[in-house]
Amino acid sequence: MTHPAPIPETPTAASAAEALAGDMEALTELRMLGLELARAIQAEGVTAAKTRYLAKAGVAATHFDRLALGVRRLIALRARLLERQQQDQDQAEDRRTNDRPRSTIAAAVSPRASAVPSPR
Repeated sequence: MTHPAPIPETPTAASAAEALAGDMEALTELRMLGLELARAIQAEGVTAAKTRYLAKAGVAATHFDRLALGVRRLIALRARLLERQQQDQDQAEDRRTNDRPRSTIAAAVSPRASAVPSPR
């Protein structure tokens, strides 16, 4: 006997904001770890270069380049997520502003409409 799959809940604005906050926290932590590791690799590469162990210096440089690219991508992703969050907030504000009841709009327009003389 099979059970029907549960219907997923529609994400609310609060749950979306919580998910984004968690993602941002993880990205920040990964960025910090990446920078720390990049510093260690860079120091190892400098030491290897000074001791003329060029093969090890080359490997360290390759690792550093890859890690630095990853950190730059993390920073760009974080900026893109922040930009998207701001756009979502702006759109929500626009919807709140534009969702005034039609009666409010009609009441605001009707005094002006009656002030205009009819063309006879």
